[in-house]
Formats: sequence, structure tokens, C-alpha cells
Amino acid sequence: MTRHRLGLAGIAVLLAAFGAAPAQASDGAAANVLGFSPDGRYFAFEQYGIRDGSGEAYAIITAIEVATDRPVTGSPATAAINPETAKRAEESKEKLLDEVRAKAAAQAKPMLDKLKISVPAQRIAALPESRSSDLLAANDMRGVLDEANGVLPLNEELFGPVSILNLREADFAVPRCKDFVANNKTKGINLVLQRKGRPPVNLANDRAIPNSRGCPTRYGIAEAHALKAKDGVALAVLIQYFYQAFEGPDRRFIAVTGKIK
Repeated sequence: MTRHRLGLAGIAVLLAAFGAAPAQASDGAAANVLGFSPDGRYFAFEQYGIRDGSGEAYAIITAIEVATDRPVTGSPATAAINPETAKRAEESKEKLLDEVRAKAAAQAKPMLDKLKISVPAQRIAALPESRSSDLLAANDMRGVLDEANGVLPLNEELFGPVSILNLREADFAVPRCKDFVANNKTKGINLVLQRKGRPPVNLANDRAIPNSRGCPTRYGIAEAHALKAKDGVALAVLIQYFYQAFEGPDRRFIAVTGKIK
């Protein structure tokens, strides 16, 4: 990926979207699925990491209404600890991560309790090369980015024979990204569930790139989770995306959800 000097508008986007300090370098978040509500109406997951450069620990917990694929009120819950400003520069990254995740969990608890997020999600498919549960250091990022994949077969018992998730990228010319994305080709996604003998299910079709996502340049499916409910199968697909930060690509996650009948 070609490196570009960031303009002031680009810096503002990254700071607003991810709470980054100016010294931020490349970092890759890890994802942890928290589960569904018993009726499959809601889904929640966590992502967390350490910003390389600033050393800031962060954690983000997102809860989504499955059928509408929209965040619920109060989501996401976020927490961050900067070891320098907190005068804790000597503490280990593991300790900072444990603390920041606990802070985000405490903030999210009223929301998750209200939604009754209590049922462990069944991971029905995953792409191991995404390393979605691993924190990625800067020197790991390129390999994971290069292997990002947009095709994932799903469990036949839940979705029928030859059921496949297919993710395609689409170019968007986003004014806020023109200073630091090559050729101003910021990427959005189209995610479709294809099933033999059944009409395709369009799970996501970006019409614009939300500010919260920054300026993504690459996506890949990481894993899929499901819960069988009375009104269909609750499906949640974790998608990793990469955006250009100050010193290389960073990784974050979004979840795309749907109720499949």
C-alpha cells in the first residue's frame, strides 16, 4: 500500500473515529464475540488492542439488533488508557489490556444486561488466516491483509447445502479520505448469502462509508456465528477491515447481522 502524507482533514477523521494520539502507528485489533440474546434478537462483540507508538490500550463493545443490522442505543461502549498520561508507562501491555477491557465491560454491562446477552454464539465458520482473535503487531499486518478473503462456506445444517458468504468490495470517492488514500479509492462492501435453490440474501450493501469506519482500503471475512431461534437463524458475520494510519495499515472489525429464514 502506498504511503501518503496526511492532511489536516485526514488526521481529524482518524482522531475522531478511533481516539488516536498523534504518535499512533500501525496496530491490529483482536475480536472477541460475547454472544446473542436468547431469542436471537441481539448480538454483541468486543474488539481491543494496543496502539503501537502511543501505547494506548483500547476496548470497544458493540451491540447490534440482528434483524436491522443496526447498533442499539448506548452502543458502542468504549474505554481507553494512555499509559503516559496515566503515569503507568512501566506497566505491562497485558495488565493495561486487562484493565481497559474491564472498564469497557463495566460500561457496557447495563446495556448488555438489558438486551439479555447471555447465550454463547456458535461459531459456524471461520477463516484461520484472519487471526481474528490475535492482536496483530505492525510486522504481522501485511501478511494478514494480503490474505484477506471474501468467501466463506457456511454450516449446511443451518442454512442448507452449498451455502456461501460472498463479500465484494466497491470503490467510493470519499472527500475526507482523498489526502491519504491512493487514488481516493476508499472501499465499501457488499455481503451476500448465497444458497443453492434459494434466492440470495443481501446482508450489507454500503451506500456510503460511515465516519466511524475511517477510510478503509481492504476487507475480509473473519468468522461467522449463529443462533437458531423460533423466527429463523440469527447470523452474525465478523468482517475485518484495514485503513491507512500514520505509519501503516491498522485493523478493526465490524459485524454484519441478519435473521435468515
